[in-house]
Amino acid sequence: MISSEDSSSYIQSETQHYTVVSTFEKKNSLSIKLIFGKAEITRSAACIFEDATNALEHLFLPKQIFGIELESKGKEYQKFHYVLVVQSCDEGERGTVIPGISPGARVLIQTKNNVTSKKLYEALNTISRSGVDLTLIDPEKFHKLQDLLSLKIKPNFFIGELLG
Repeated sequence: MISSEDSSSYIQSETQHYTVVSTFEKKNSLSIKLIFGKAEITRSAACIFEDATNALEHLFLPKQIFGIELESKGKEYQKFHYVLVVQSCDEGERGTVIPGISPGARVLIQTKNNVTSKKLYEALNTISRSGVDLTLIDPEKFHKLQDLLSLKIKPNFFIGELLG
């Protein structure tokens, strides 16, 4: 997941540039889900897998924050479970290459296993239930939450500090 991609793959509509998030579910195999975010446009999409369901494209404006989950559940792929909070890049800016996101995005939080993913979900749910719009949180606050997750400290205890 660590590389850069040419920014020429932005979808452009008149003068607006978008980061495209492609989501789908392939039963007992692979899924990419949007867990939060305010896409400017959401539309049906074709998928490379014939038996995939819920194939959608979500178009985000530059600097928008959103969360995605990438998970392999079957025997077709090595098992993995990632949850990421990312920020779409500005036009011409290079982001981290992430499956399902074109042309890439700035990673604010990344989990790599079920335990850390569960802790991140708990923290995001707690923040959201407190009435805070996850898409409006300062990216630096997400970096602090990433630090807490990497230290294996239960992040819910520090949520007040993070948002205060």
